[in-house]
Amino acid sequence: MPSAGVNGISPRRDPERRRADDDTTMPTTVLPPSMSQAKLGEASEILRDASESIDGEPADRLSTQADALAAHAEAARGPDHGQVARHQEKLRQIKADAGTVAEEIDRAYALCNEYRETIEGV
Repeated sequence: MPSAGVNGISPRRDPERRRADDDTTMPTTVLPPSMSQAKLGEASEILRDASESIDGEPADRLSTQADALAAHAEAARGPDHGQVARHQEKLRQIKADAGTVAEEIDRAYALCNEYRETIEGV
């Protein structure tokens, strides 16, 4: 009968147990952002281009949203529904002040919706 090991965990199943002669270390795996997060990256690029085609405060606000969505796209874990909804609300507000790039804002908004369809909750 196998021994119970430390704290009742079998030595073979104890993830903390290592052989004394095993000096190898496992590399830490960093997973790439999910394919659905790529939608946020696309939205960011659209907003970045739109911000460069207009002037003033709306351009600055679009640039800020582009930066935020780009950060979410590259993060190990994507944003939740609430975070994306807040970005979408800001996009609605900016659209009212930046009518010349309304179509681009609508495209970015739609990509945010596509991302939200891939996450659990609400």
